[in-house]
Parts: sequence; C-alpha cells; structure tokens
Amino acid sequence: MTSWWLGLDYGFWALVAVLLVIQPSGQTTLVRALERVLGTVGGGVLALLLTPFLPGSAQMLAAVAVFVIGAIAMRAVNYTMLVVFISAQFIVVTEMIMPSQGVAWVRMLDNTLGSVIGLLCAFTVCPQRRGQDMDGLLRTAVMGNLRYLAAVLTRDDPVVTDRIQRQAGIDTTRAEFARGSLPILGGVSAVGERATQAHALLRALRRLSGEATLLRFDISAALCDGDAEAGERWRATAASLEAGASLSDIARKIENGEVMAEIAALERAGRNSAPSGS
Repeated sequence: MTSWWLGLDYGFWALVAVLLVIQPSGQTTLVRALERVLGTVGGGVLALLLTPFLPGSAQMLAAVAVFVIGAIAMRAVNYTMLVVFISAQFIVVTEMIMPSQGVAWVRMLDNTLGSVIGLLCAFTVCPQRRGQDMDGLLRTAVMGNLRYLAAVLTRDDPVVTDRIQRQAGIDTTRAEFARGSLPILGGVSAVGERATQAHALLRALRRLSGEATLLRFDISAALCDGDAEAGERWRATAASLEAGASLSDIARKIENGEVMAEIAALERAGRNSAPSGS
C-alpha cells in the first residue's frame, strides 16, 4: 500500500527489504535494518561512481561478475558488505535490462523505506520485544558445540553427528542474534563488559566448531582415530551444564584455546612424515 501510495517504480525492492530485515524482536530487526540501509547506500554510491566507466553492455557484464564474486565472498562474513555488492549488482542489471534515470537513488529509497516498515512491524507486531536470556542462550550454544565435539571424537553415526552439528549451529546463531548482537561493519552493536565477553565466547565457539569439523574430516579419511574417552568427557560436561553447572570454567577453556589445543594434540597419520627423498 505504501509503494502504491508513493508511486514507486520498483516497489518490490521495498517489499523484499521488509521480508529480509524482520527478525523475532524489534532490537535485532533494528540492527538488521541498519545494516541493510548502510549496505544499500554503499552499493548505490559504488554503482554511481562506476557508471562513467560502464559505457556498454560488455563493461556492465564485467562489473556484474565482479559484484557477484564480492557478494559470494561476503555472504558468510558480513551482511552489510553483502548488501553493498548485491545492491550494486541489481542497479547495474536493472540499467542493462530497463534503462532509466536514477535507478541507484530509487534502490536506496526503496530499501530504506522497506527497512523502516519492517522495523515498525517488528516493534509493534512481533513477539519477544524485550531482551532475551543471553546467559541461557550462551549456555545452550556451549552445550551444543560440546556435544558436536563429543560426537566427532567418539565417531558417532554420521547422520546423528550431522543432526548434532546442525543444532549446535542453530544454537550459536540464536545467541549471536540475541540483543542486537549482529555484526555491523565487523563490530558489535551491543556494548559493555558482558557483551564483550559474550562476543568473545561466541567467536571461540565458531572456531571450535570449525576445528571439530576438520577433525571429523581427518577421522573419516582414516588420518586420526579420534578419542572416545575425551568424547565421553565432553558429553558429560555438556550434561552437567544442562543440569545447572557453572558455565564460567568451560567458557574460559574454550576462549583461551585449551579445548582446541586438546584437539590439535590428537595424533594424525602423516603429520610428521618426512618428505620423499629426505
């Protein structure tokens, strides 16, 4: 209705922005909306700066290819930078297919409008508008990642391990999204000592998950036997956390790298093998 009332030429861009920025709470939607607006403005400026250097279709296609590569590279790194490249790509493609004046400005206006509408919807309609239980979310994320590590070390059934890994990723993502803690240009929106500690723990959990996945590849390639005893110990640790045990000790071990050092110390075939001819 807003697009119709304002007579927007590309009103569907605003609708897409609404769908992409809305999160389960107003605070997290605020962060995502800000990221999208910043990314759209950045992409629009990028497209405007490159316009004099894109006189024909060949140059435009080359630019689109570069933007696509940039978007793929940024997809798992930073949402703001992802939107920068996607916006620039959409602007150039639109100018190729439906040439018109001011496409970049229209893109920036539509995405900003959609982000604002999405933000209003989240604050007025969506549940969980208050801050979430960050301590509980962190505890759940730690338990999920420890269970994944235990499943890898004890060489559980691959299907079961996949399910545990997926759940650990979901639990970690929920904690990352809580209280607006999404990254903006590589930083965090939340401030304060507790927010800094939570951010450090979540980063360490991501590194631990990656290390566990690399270990899983080594085990599947018969380069490592795993460690059933250590796996059961981490599984028991996760169970004790679920029963209410203190999180601080295991969180400290995860943050300072003790857990990953234990993984790295596992014997792997060929690690110390001498090169041929030596």
